[in-house]
Amino acid sequence: MTFYATIIIFLVIGKQAIGEYYWRDWNGTAPTDAFIAGNDTRGAVYIAQAFLKNQGLYVGQILGGERSITINPTLSTGPLQASSVLKVLCTNKDTLRWIPSNTTVTQKLIKYTRPVIGGVAYNNNTIYVAKYILNNYLFIGSVHTDFYAYYTNNLGNGAYSNSLYQLLIHALY
Repeated sequence: MTFYATIIIFLVIGKQAIGEYYWRDWNGTAPTDAFIAGNDTRGAVYIAQAFLKNQGLYVGQILGGERSITINPTLSTGPLQASSVLKVLCTNKDTLRWIPSNTTVTQKLIKYTRPVIGGVAYNNNTIYVAKYILNNYLFIGSVHTDFYAYYTNNLGNGAYSNSLYQLLIHALY
C-alpha cells in the first residue's frame, strides 16, 4: 500500500476504530469519549493527530479550545504547525495504559504488547504515542523508527527528543 493510500484511509473515515480506540474529528471541544492523556497546570491534555504534507500522520498534545497543534516529526524538520484535519484519540473502554519505556525497551514492547498506533510516517513506518512530563507540563509526542519520543514544548516553539518516556498501550487483560 502506498503512503498516500495509507493516509487517505486514516483521513476519510470520521471514526476510525482500531480495537478499543478510534479517532474523531476535533472541533476545539473534546468529545465525551476523548481519552485524557493526563492533566497538567493547563488542565486536561488530549492526544491529537494531524497530517503534515510530505511528512506523514503524527500526534501531539492539544487542550480544549485549541484549533491547531505543533508537531515535531524529527529534530531535522523542527516544529511544524498543523491546523487542518485534526483528530482526537477516543475510547469507549478503560483499556489504554501508559507504561514507562525508553529507546531500548520500546523495541521489545511493540513485539509483546499492543501499542496504540498514532499515525504513519512518510516512509510508511508506524508512529506510536508517547507521553513525557517536564516541569509540571505534559507533552505528547511521536515514537518511530529510532524509538525516541519527538515532541514540542508547551509554547510550540521548540523541537525536542527524549530517550525516556511513557508509551501508550492497550491493557494486557
